Amino acid sequence: MKNILAGSLTALIILIGALSSMADSKDGRVGELIKRLDSDKESLRSSAAYALGEMGAKEAIPELKRLLIDKEWTVRQVAVEALRKLEAKDLSADIMRLLKDKSNDVRESTVVAMGEFGAKEAIPALIKIINDDEDDAVRNAAIYVLSKLGARESIPDLTGLLKSGNRGVCISSSLALTELNAKEIIPDLMKMISDTNKTMCGYAAYMLGQLGCKESIPQLKGFLKDNDKNKDIKINHTMIRVEIADTEKKRMQGLANSVFPPLISWALTRPARILNASPGTLIRAAGRSSQNG
Repeated sequence: MKNILAGSLTALIILIGALSSMADSKDGRVGELIKRLDSDKESLRSSAAYALGEMGAKEAIPELKRLLIDKEWTVRQVAVEALRKLEAKDLSADIMRLLKDKSNDVRESTVVAMGEFGAKEAIPALIKIINDDEDDAVRNAAIYVLSKLGARESIPDLTGLLKSGNRGVCISSSLALTELNAKEIIPDLMKMISDTNKTMCGYAAYMLGQLGCKESIPQLKGFLKDNDKNKDIKINHTMIRVEIADTEKKRMQGLANSVFPPLISWALTRPARILNASPGTLIRAAGRSSQNG
């Protein structure tokens, strides 16, 4: 019995020593990485900031904050990403300033951070981005974040984007509007079904289904009858039954066969994901597809 106790005590001492050594090693590593944040080399500052974020080194937050005004856009972007991973919500106001950064990548990362932080104070700036930003990826990210933040005040602007002529932005906006349950735009959508722009008709039909507008079914059926042989538009009866369907699977199958070309190949190559995808996932996929042509 004594031998067992002695053996257990020895093992415990070794374990405590090992854990202490690991802690010291991590602390030393964090300290070394923090020093690299002051390096003259952009690559070292970026890699150090990235590593600190991955390690969950919250003690590095004050030093990472300094990098938000770094002269190199790559360092600013990595700093935003690291602070997002470290859940540095207290720095939301400092990070939000980068929504006006000259770098598209920095702006996009900042938009995502605002969504992760639940920063409703960023909503006015995000609305400006979806209307004015020249980069589609940034706009699509902002559209997604507005829906994630439940920003119903953005509904008029999102509705306006449906007529932008930008495929990716139209898809993102339609998905965001359905996520926000924007039933107040149903009268406008009913009018859009008769639009001479067939793609616009498709967006309107999809959204009416998602919003559960049963009163639109007769008009939608007439639309299908008129365009049944038209190869340019792919709305089918599944689209009409989108919200009436019994399962989420049928809803997503309707989406995969709908008027949204950027989502079709993505859906077909990832059937398991498309059937369980959230609106946010679809929005980001649509944005990437539109960027890739």
